[in-house]
Amino acid sequence: MESIIILADSAPESRSAIEYGYALAAEKHLPVLLIYIYDVPLLYAPDVFSGTFLPIEDAQKIAAQHLQDLTTQYATRFPQVPTTSHLALMGPDALLEDHPQTANSLVVVGVDPGSMNDWWEDHRGLDILRESRHNVLAVQTDATYRPVRRILLALRPDQPAATFPLAELHAVLSLTGAALHVITVNAHGSLSPELLTGLAPLGATFHEVAGNEHIDAIIAQFAVDHPADWLAVVPGEYGFWAGLFHKSNTLALAEHSTVPLLALHLSREKK
Repeated sequence: MESIIILADSAPESRSAIEYGYALAAEKHLPVLLIYIYDVPLLYAPDVFSGTFLPIEDAQKIAAQHLQDLTTQYATRFPQVPTTSHLALMGPDALLEDHPQTANSLVVVGVDPGSMNDWWEDHRGLDILRESRHNVLAVQTDATYRPVRRILLALRPDQPAATFPLAELHAVLSLTGAALHVITVNAHGSLSPELLTGLAPLGATFHEVAGNEHIDAIIAQFAVDHPADWLAVVPGEYGFWAGLFHKSNTLALAEHSTVPLLALHLSREKK
C-alpha cells in the first residue's frame, strides 16, 4: 500500500478516523490523502418536496475553511506525514475513482455504532464500507490506534477461491506485519483446497466456530475472546455478505465489533 486515504466530514466519528488514519500513516511512513466531504445544507424546507440550499459558492468557502483548519492542525501534530487535501462537495466518489493517489490505498472512514439503528441517519461510511472498490477500514467513534499485530479474517464457508482478494490481503499483511487468523462460522466442511493453498504462504491460523446466535454476534464475540486489532471481511458479489452472510450483517457487525472493521474489496479489474 502506498498511501492512507481519510474521509472526513463534520460528524464526531470523523475525528476518530482522522486520528487513527494519521497515527497509522505516521507509523508506516505513508502519505495521507485527506478528503473532506461537505454536504450543502438545506436552509429552509417547508415540506419534504422542496427546500432552499445554501448557495454553492458559500458552501464551498465554508468547507474549504474547515479543510484548511484540519490540514493545519494535523500538519502541526504529524509533521512527518506528507498530506494532500481535497474538498468533496456532496460526496467523495469522483475523487476516490479518479485521483491518482487512490490506486493502491487504504481508505479510513469513521462510523458511530450508537446511531446505526437510527433509520433517518445517512450512513455514508457504511455505504463506502459495503460498496467501495478500495480496501476500507471502518473506525468506531473514540477508537484509538495501536500497532496492528493480529488480524481476524471472517470468511464464508463457500468463499470462492477465484474471486478471493488474495493480493489485497497480502498488501494489508505486508503493511501491518500482523499475524493472520481465519474464522468460519457454522461451516459444513472446510474451505476449498484452492483457497487453503492460496492462504498457506500467509501463515494463517484457522478457526471453526459454531453457535445459535447471529453470525455477526458470533464473530464479534470471537474477536473479544481472541483479541484482534482488526476484523476483516470480504464483500460478496451481490452484497457485503453473499450467501450465508447477508447484507444486513454489515451494519450489525460494524455495530457490534469493538475493533476496526476492514473490508477487503476486489479490484475493479477482477469484478
